[in-house]
Amino acid sequence: MDVTLGALNSLKDHISDEELNRAKNYLKMNVIRELENPTTRLEEIARNYQIFGSNFNFHKYSEIIDNVTS
Repeated sequence: MDVTLGALNSLKDHISDEELNRAKNYLKMNVIRELENPTTRLEEIARNYQIFGSNFNFHKYSEIIDNVTS
């Protein structure tokens, strides 16, 4: 329980721009890797149409990720 509470409390700490950019790039890399798999890509397209009414491509994901600030 102490470890979990410590991790949650650390979320209140300031995040440096370098760490934030590293996390953004890591997330983008994972999105690209997942979209390389045809089965995953088809599931993602279907889910996006169901939820948003259109297909999110990587550029839209990237734009949303880039809008995150510390």
